[in-house]
Amino acid sequence: MLHVQDLIIDYAGGGRRARAEDAVRAVDGVSFDVAPGQLFTLLGPSGCGKTTTLRSVAGLESPSGGSITIGDRLVYSAAENVDVPADERRLGMVFQSYAIWPHMTVAKNVSFPLELAKRRARPSRAEIRARVEKVLAVTELDAFADRPATKLSGGQQQRLALARALVIEPQLLLLDEPLSNLDAKLRESMRMELKRLQRDLGLTAVYVTHDQVEALAMSSVIAVMNGGKIVQMGTPREIYERPNSRFVADFIGTSNLLPAVVAGAGPDGTSVRAGHAVLRSADRVDAASGADLLVSLRPEDLSLAPHDPAAPPAGDNELAGVVTARAFLGEATEHVVRVGDRSVRCRSNPSLSIEPGRDVTVRVAPEKVRLVPLG
Repeated sequence: MLHVQDLIIDYAGGGRRARAEDAVRAVDGVSFDVAPGQLFTLLGPSGCGKTTTLRSVAGLESPSGGSITIGDRLVYSAAENVDVPADERRLGMVFQSYAIWPHMTVAKNVSFPLELAKRRARPSRAEIRARVEKVLAVTELDAFADRPATKLSGGQQQRLALARALVIEPQLLLLDEPLSNLDAKLRESMRMELKRLQRDLGLTAVYVTHDQVEALAMSSVIAVMNGGKIVQMGTPREIYERPNSRFVADFIGTSNLLPAVVAGAGPDGTSVRAGHAVLRSADRVDAASGADLLVSLRPEDLSLAPHDPAAPPAGDNELAGVVTARAFLGEATEHVVRVGDRSVRCRSNPSLSIEPGRDVTVRVAPEKVRLVPLG
């Protein structure tokens, strides 16, 4: 459906005497494919190039190199000097601000893009009415068709922006942080609503967000971006459970990152030494004994128990420490445990609560010990 190849976007340096070498590279050789029916997410911190990439697909930015193909149509190519205007790419787009016309009713907001279409592509009035009714029903706004757009709640305005994008029956739907203006509770419910609509309608969509939870909950495939590049791409589970760098491990969710050295390797995985503890990992790495790397431990993968003085000394995959802080989070209790000169966060069942100052033992299964390159 969508093929982006070696996309480059440069912004000229400031000033009247700006030189080519002063240009800022916002997107640096980005390539990805989006299959029909996928919700593909560009995820990363502010300034990583995700929105600029999306706007280039939409035709709202002018790339410096690479190519973009939508369906079987080449819409941008630096080499072939092709740049199809945004209004001819047959795309739907939902902006962060929703961009709703405040002086129009809900139905008029939805019908307006069809009424503005060029005469040869403009549907009949009957077809416009039928398509508006259909998307309002799908987005559960049919009861508000005659209501002024400004009289809608935040969630309803978000659905109105989506309905307006869907009414043109786009090949590809582009969503630029559409939930960021909603409060936390509404954002959570709209996340599921968007995913339902995307699945039920068979939409192919590219979604931009900096919210890791949003990306994990909604995506078929996630591309994590940093510094204008895609640094890892995969399913939400792959990205979360097998980060390929310190940046990804630290950016996606919460992770305890401990410096370690390789102690040995075998067919069942790798042993590493992290401080005074030996940890066995199911991961196999191509690194010699003594090589430096990082151990990634997710807080929810760590089990915590008060230290038993009668128990034998800590063995492999056990860390001895002292609780320094705890917090009740409702669905879980989080403890901060001092292990050597490091602090480790453990998230457990809310029924477990160990007061600060108590000696504890932290345990982790080998398949939950992830080994991450230093880069």
